[in-house]
Amino acid sequence: MNNTKLWLKYGLVALAGGVIVFFGLRDFPDSPYLMGLGFGLLGSVAGQVIRTLYWAMPSHREERQRRLKEEKINLADERKIMLRHLSGYRMNQIMFLVNCLLCTFFGLMKAPVYVIATMVLVLVFQYLCGVVLFHRYSKTM
Repeated sequence: MNNTKLWLKYGLVALAGGVIVFFGLRDFPDSPYLMGLGFGLLGSVAGQVIRTLYWAMPSHREERQRRLKEEKINLADERKIMLRHLSGYRMNQIMFLVNCLLCTFFGLMKAPVYVIATMVLVLVFQYLCGVVLFHRYSKTM
């Protein structure tokens, strides 16, 4: 099956799911949240379907092929791979610092304990995932 047809098939199924969630679940107590979830799913999948149809047009075929070829070259470029890894590492450091600052901020503002505990658990989870992934990758490389 063509990749475009597969994307469209999944997109239409997700659109139907978004419509069902948006319109069909109005009798539940949390219906505004469910309607928001359905509308978010509906909008994001509609954008993906439109983008897929746009690039599947015969008039955009050459541009699409050029972009796919360029992307394939960039994914195999060692310098770009190193830059992606470095940017992921730096982003992990930044988010760790942001989470530490948020825990301190919520603690000083006397936020409820469950908010601070959640932030601390996210911080610990992020740190432990980083350690586990580091050891896993160091053994495989």
